[in-house]
Amino acid sequence: FLLVIFTFTLCIFGTYLTRSGVLSTSVHSFAPSVIGIYFLLFIALGLAISFYLLFKKYNEVVGEPIKNYFSREGAFALTNWFFVLFTLIVLWGTLLPLFTKIVTGQEQTLSRGFFDTFTTPLIYALTFFIGLCVYLVWKKFDLKDIWRKLSLSFFISLPLTGIFIYSFPGSVIGWLGFFLGSFSLVATINRWAEDVRERARAAKESYWEAFKYLLSSNHRRYGALIAHIGVILMFFGIIASTLYKGEVQKKIFPGDTLKFRDVTLRYEKPFQEKGPNYEAVGVALVYSHGGKDVAVLKPMIAYYPHPGTRSAEVAVKWGLWRDVYVALSQVSDDGSAVIVLDIEPLVSFIWIGSVILFTGIIFAWWPKRNE
Repeated sequence: FLLVIFTFTLCIFGTYLTRSGVLSTSVHSFAPSVIGIYFLLFIALGLAISFYLLFKKYNEVVGEPIKNYFSREGAFALTNWFFVLFTLIVLWGTLLPLFTKIVTGQEQTLSRGFFDTFTTPLIYALTFFIGLCVYLVWKKFDLKDIWRKLSLSFFISLPLTGIFIYSFPGSVIGWLGFFLGSFSLVATINRWAEDVRERARAAKESYWEAFKYLLSSNHRRYGALIAHIGVILMFFGIIASTLYKGEVQKKIFPGDTLKFRDVTLRYEKPFQEKGPNYEAVGVALVYSHGGKDVAVLKPMIAYYPHPGTRSAEVAVKWGLWRDVYVALSQVSDDGSAVIVLDIEPLVSFIWIGSVILFTGIIFAWWPKRNE
């Protein structure tokens, strides 16, 4: 219940940080505004009511103490502590500019490396626990039994990991992440398959009938497994798009080509475009992959007379295995253009995983017919 209270509170607090203008280091920050005081009052009121209800109902919500942290309930507790530590790291990195401004008068920010260094081990540990927890039992732990159940998932995950290593060479940290994700994905699916086999054997029915029965009879369990699969796919997408992204910037003339990895952009011609509230200059680029022309990408730089700003309109070629982003940095009078090409693998896995995660949450929450 404390996690629920603080999760909601921090969501409102994040909105306060951006809308009040107390942090000027974020690209999402608004100008300083008196609206911040209303957020603070709402946060204070929400905390007061939440803690009042918590203490009033304390005897009804307090659980039994955990006696074995290698049991299922112990693993749940450990994952919650991982989430708490993750939150504290992000909160500290976010609020540091505010603290340093109060103490020294200057805002000091932390680079992305700080967050990557301290959160990556937690994310990897949480991913491993996804595969481990499906086989843990309540209140006890048997190492031999756990290894017997997980050994098949461990060995099946090795060739899947090998595919990732072949596709994304050069990063041991990435390989470790792909192995943990593969292990947890295989363990989750294997756990579900074992349930189906056991039900089919006990009820003497087909696997499909057993699958449908289990899915309809225990929404919470199988909704959680669906959500876990979604989280693992998101994990794959985050690793690939973070560690294996590539970017190149080059000045080219009409007729020139820009080659990066297996992507080729051929510069056709510059163009101008006028909209209802903007004027833009852009370039037409033929996107080729595998020796075939796939699409024409048109990145632009748009100028808005009111309020006198400009923005880069990025051209995107979405795909299942990777996304290609092309930005226009500069166009000269001689027709030359400075192009920024960015390739990010498996971004689609993040979106697909998000949909699967949301589906699993809804399915777990959805009441059964007899409820």
